[in-house]
Amino acid sequence: MALTKVSYSMIAGGFANVLDFGAVGDGITNNTTAFQAAVDSLKNIGGTVLIPSGTFSLTSLSMPDETYNGIRVVGMSAQLTILNFTTTGTAITLGAALPKYIQNVSFENMLIDAPNSNKMFDILNGSQLSFRKLRHTSVGNTGGATSKGYHLRRTMATFFEEVSYGGSTNAYRGFLIEQDSDATTFLHCYLKGGASAYNTIEFTGGTSSIAHAVTTVQDCIIGGGTNASVAVATD
Repeated sequence: MALTKVSYSMIAGGFANVLDFGAVGDGITNNTTAFQAAVDSLKNIGGTVLIPSGTFSLTSLSMPDETYNGIRVVGMSAQLTILNFTTTGTAITLGAALPKYIQNVSFENMLIDAPNSNKMFDILNGSQLSFRKLRHTSVGNTGGATSKGYHLRRTMATFFEEVSYGGSTNAYRGFLIEQDSDATTFLHCYLKGGASAYNTIEFTGGTSSIAHAVTTVQDCIIGGGTNASVAVATD
C-alpha cells in the first residue's frame, strides 16, 4: 500500500513555521525569500504563519490578492519576535488594484519596524483585516513628507487592537485612511508619532456620506507630531 506524506500546506487551515523555509532570526540574514515562501505555502487554503523568537531582517512581504485570504501571521510577542524591514520603499503590501482584493488577514504578537521605509503597510482594496498586539518604534524616519506607517485605501472593517505606535516613529502620517475606507476601529492603542510626524491619524478622501462614517477610536492614547493628533477631512 502506497503512503503519502502529508504536509501542513496540504491541510485546509494549514501551518507554516518560517524556520522550515530557511528563515534565520539573527538580525543579519535577509529572510525575504523564506518569509514569502512561508506565506505563499498557505495560498488558497489559509492558515497560520508562525514566526518564533528572534530578530528577522527582510526587505518586503506581499499578499496582493484573494489567494492569500484567511492567513494569520503570528509571532510570540512584541518582545520576542522582531521584524526589521530594510527597504526604503514599501515593507508590507496587502491587496492591489481591483479586481484583486484581500480579506480576513491578520498580523499579531510582534514588533515590526521599517525605519527607512516610505510605507510600512500599504493596504488597498481589503476588508476584515486585523492588527493585534503589535509594536512599532521606528517607521519612516527618512521617508520625508510622503512617508506613512499604515496607508489604507478602499479598505473596510479594519481592526487595530493593542497596537503601540510610538517611540522614534517619525512617519509623516502614522495612519492615513482614505478613498472611501470605512469601519476602522482603534481599541486600546498607544499612538504617538515622533517629532517629525505630521498627523498620527488622518482621515481623508471619499464622500462625506461614506468615508469614515462608523470609524471608532476607543480607549486610546493619541499624541505626538507637530500638527493635530487626529485630522478629519472629506472631499
